[in-house]
Parts: sequence; structure tokens; C-alpha cells
Amino acid sequence: MALGIYTTATPEGILSQDGSLSTPFSTTIDGRTGGSREFRLYVRNNDSNYSFSGILLKPVDTEGTSIVDGTGGFNWKLRAGDAQPTTDEWDEISEGNEIGLGDLGTNVLTDISTYLPFWVKVTVPRNASVHMYTDVTLQINATSILL
Repeated sequence: MALGIYTTATPEGILSQDGSLSTPFSTTIDGRTGGSREFRLYVRNNDSNYSFSGILLKPVDTEGTSIVDGTGGFNWKLRAGDAQPTTDEWDEISEGNEIGLGDLGTNVLTDISTYLPFWVKVTVPRNASVHMYTDVTLQINATSILL
């Protein structure tokens, strides 16, 4: 798919795709104290031959016990938009949720310049053992339109 996830609203900010881990999204959280980290990321179309409609995004844990759905106090939450969510707004979001980001382009015109912003909140519970997780992906589903 020609949709990519970016750390900045620039072509250089693209994250690795399909599990290559060449430029992964990563964070460090101290499991002794637990805590959360919030990040603004972007989705962008990087192929001028396509447009995309109905863009959906969700965190998926591909192996073992899930660390995105609240199991054991671990979770990932997503929120569409540019403004950083407040604590109350994050509290209203379900763990492992899916968000809609809209469309990039139309059936006659592509859009490879727009970066659709969204927020990710990663939470680790207190007293979590030391571990490196590499099995969480941000899965994008959309309808592609060949121009």
C-alpha cells in the first residue's frame, strides 16, 4: 500500500513498513514506575498513481499476549487530529481503538502532499518487567483508487 506513517510532516519522516524495522516507531518507558508517552504522527499517500478513501488506523499486536488492548495494564490508544488530546479525552478512548482519518485524494485527483495527523498514547503499567516489544504495528486499511 502506498500509505505511509511519518514522525514529521516531511518525506524524511517516514517510518519503516511491513516489519522491516529499518526506521521503526519506538519509545522507552520505565517499567518500575510505569507511565505513558504521547506522540503525534502522520499518514500520507506517497504514490501519485493512487488516491485513498475511508482510511482507518489501529494498533495491532501480532504475537503473544497483547500490549495494545489493556491486557496487564499495557495499552495503545489513538486519536485523529492535530491537537494533543487532554487527559480527559484520552480517558474516554478505549484501549486498542481504531480511528478514521478520512480520504487522501479523489477518484480523479491524487493527493501526495497532505499529512493527516493523529496521536498515539503508549502506556506501560508499574512494575513491568524489562522487555523489548517489536510485534506491534499500526495497521492501515483503506480503499485504494487507481487513477
